[in-house]
Amino acid sequence: MKYMELLNQRVLRKLKDFVPDSGVYLKFDSWSCDDEHYTAVNLSWSAGKGKKEKCTLCCGVFDLPEDMEMVENVEDGGEDSEDDRNDEMITFSAEDYGDYILNELDNIGKRETCIAVIGADNAAVCRRLARLMDVPFNGCRSHRLSLAAKRLYG
Repeated sequence: MKYMELLNQRVLRKLKDFVPDSGVYLKFDSWSCDDEHYTAVNLSWSAGKGKKEKCTLCCGVFDLPEDMEMVENVEDGGEDSEDDRNDEMITFSAEDYGDYILNELDNIGKRETCIAVIGADNAAVCRRLARLMDVPFNGCRSHRLSLAAKRLYG
C-alpha cells in the first residue's frame, strides 16, 4: 500500500505539470455495477499544430456523499407486480458530480477555470453540471442517434 500511495502522488505531480490551466475538454461517464457506482473522468486539449493531448484524471468508485441516502423509486398506481417493483436506486445531483470532479482537479492543482467544455451523455444532470460550471455542453452523439431510431421505429 505504501508504494501504491507513493506512485499515486508521483502521477498526480506529473499531471499537475502536464494538464494546462485553460482550454481543457472534460469528458466523463458513470455506470453502476452491483451496489457500486463508478465514474471516469478524462481530459483532452490542443497541443498545437493539430496535435491533441489527453489523459485520464480519475476512474473509480463514486461514493455516496455523507448526507445522501438511498432513494426509493416509487411508481404511482395499484399493486406492484413482479416486473414493477419499487426498487432502490442511487441518484446523484449535478452538484455531487461537480464536487467530485473539482476535488479531482484540485488533486492536480487545477481549478474549474481550466475547463472549456464538458462532454458526457445527454442526461439532465450532465447538462445541468455544464450550466452550473458556465461552460458549453457537448452531448453524446450516439445517444441522440438511438433516440431518433426509437422515434422512427418504435
